[in-house]
Amino acid sequence: MSQEIPTNSDVFHGVEGIEMYTENGMVKYTVGATPDFNEISQLRKTLSAKFPQAFIIAFRDGLKINMAQAMKEYRNYVKNNK
Repeated sequence: MSQEIPTNSDVFHGVEGIEMYTENGMVKYTVGATPDFNEISQLRKTLSAKFPQAFIIAFRDGLKINMAQAMKEYRNYVKNNK
């Protein structure tokens, strides 16, 4: 979307915690943030009833990063913190 939609709009079906960011001139929306991949996967599954197109993205220091790199870092983190 190129125009902002208020985060309390009906288009979000009552989901709370909506945040927005801009990427390549497009306004995009997210919900949920956690370093725990299992937790965010569960949230995606829950949201998929209302938003079948929902998917997981990763950010580091406020910037979107490659999901494969994020998964590699997450696996290393889990491995090193057992």
